[in-house]
Amino acid sequence: MKLFPFKPFSDELHAYLLGNAFTSTSGYRKTVTKPFNLDEFYSSLTIPTLHIIGEKDALLIMEHSLYFASLKKNSKTIIYKNIGHSPSWENTKEFNKDMMKYVSNI
Repeated sequence: MKLFPFKPFSDELHAYLLGNAFTSTSGYRKTVTKPFNLDEFYSSLTIPTLHIIGEKDALLIMEHSLYFASLKKNSKTIIYKNIGHSPSWENTKEFNKDMMKYVSNI
């Protein structure tokens, strides 16, 4: 499975991905004390939220990302064209510009 539409990866990106790979699902499950409804929780948040979505993300389905974005009233969504799972790595300049613009308007 191809995570990003570019190659080769930098050493820094390899380290980033490797670190994420060591977060086990079973380890995460042990930290969750009781089940909860993620839809209700997410839609109840009142903080401003920026949804950053890579159009070519192979890990998160676009429809799921857009669904969660639709639950938030105080939010903005940016979809990066031809970008995979990590817009901050794949298009750092544009990501930083968009992030600064969003934060300055809060």
